Amino acid sequence: MNRPRQRPPRPALDFPRDAAGLSDALLTELALLLDALEGDPAAPAWSFAPGHGTLGFWQRRQLLETALHRWDAARAFGEDAALDPEIALDGLTELAEVLVPLRHSQGKLAAGAMVAVADDGGAWVWGEGEPTAEVAGSASDLLLLAWGRLDADAPGLRWSGDAEAGRALVAAGLTP
Repeated sequence: MNRPRQRPPRPALDFPRDAAGLSDALLTELALLLDALEGDPAAPAWSFAPGHGTLGFWQRRQLLETALHRWDAARAFGEDAALDPEIALDGLTELAEVLVPLRHSQGKLAAGAMVAVADDGGAWVWGEGEPTAEVAGSASDLLLLAWGRLDADAPGLRWSGDAEAGRALVAAGLTP
């Protein structure tokens, strides 16, 4: 019988306060992360998302997290950089297949659905039930909207149908 793995306790991290010590500590943690991500994507691994307990889930999750935080860093320096379209498309798929259903199962999203349509390929239903709204834009803009990085009224987004219901669904928090 395959038993679910217990979540390991979160390690206590006590990072140095000086720049050199912090840099060394972060590089050490990065090396540990990269080592942990090496391996067969089908290998079992703990996951917060039921049905997604593989190393491949984490390989994908870390790529998407890194892309979003890279965008955050670029914005902090005044750069207006879009996410790589292929990565953003994969992020939209993960959102529809993993994160939004998880939010619903946890009771953190009310019933309701909308369709997201990427100008650079693909369409996804966010939510449960019959879609009542549609938002279209680049895959980058749609993923940034879903993760709360762009406002629902950002210039690159086009709403149709019950746009107010779609905006409310996004505002409720599609992601953890």
